[in-house]
Amino acid sequence: MSNPLSTPRILAHRGNSSAAPENTLASFDAALTAGADAIEVDLRRTADGTVVVIHDDSLERTTNASGTVSRTGLETLRAADAGSWFSAKYTGAQVPTMPELAAWAVAHPGVSWLFEFKGQWSTVQAAAALDVLRAHNLANRSTVQGFSVDTVRALGMAGPEFRRELLIMTFDSIPGLLELLHGLDASGCNPYGELLLRHPQLTDQLHGAGYSVTPWTLDEPEQWAVAMAQGVDGIITNKPAELRSFLGAPVPA
Repeated sequence: MSNPLSTPRILAHRGNSSAAPENTLASFDAALTAGADAIEVDLRRTADGTVVVIHDDSLERTTNASGTVSRTGLETLRAADAGSWFSAKYTGAQVPTMPELAAWAVAHPGVSWLFEFKGQWSTVQAAAALDVLRAHNLANRSTVQGFSVDTVRALGMAGPEFRRELLIMTFDSIPGLLELLHGLDASGCNPYGELLLRHPQLTDQLHGAGYSVTPWTLDEPEQWAVAMAQGVDGIITNKPAELRSFLGAPVPA
């Protein structure tokens, strides 16, 4: 049975994306200020194979550039403004590279990381990102995840020492989901938050099979209450400061 009295970890979605432009160093700073236990970020590859921190393949929503990440070289991407769309205060913010994220992580040792590998990654491609984390001694603070079964499998081949979790939007059956997780040698399952309502026994069944449960993206008190009642291990949220307050823990000054 899940423990409804347990306090879930707070994972800041794309950094503290309610207080600063998502997936930027500024959003990481804001997540730290909000008292997040971990920061969830998204990884993509540029046209020249550089690993960068950005959610969409399209550049239009979160930068002043056009086109797609996968068809844009690093030099062009670095010239893009990734902050002014959120607020003039953040004009000039850049899309971080993996080494820049790693350097920030080294400077802030109290924060753990949840890396979502967007889309399809081969074992060789995944290894390039994981090697950066290894070089900065971040493997023990890093969890990797993806929606793509093939990508999660590639992450296991490239970095068996990294904790791996599978993101799910839906599933056909609990036995099928458990079989899939077992085949991936995953440590956890991170479901779309609505699944907790549709399948109130999901957390218990995943816990019973030895998997952690970290739903996304929960931003409202009623959602947090459901997640806590089911005993989830963590909550991915755009509002880490508000969630910390809801949990009864003061936000650091």
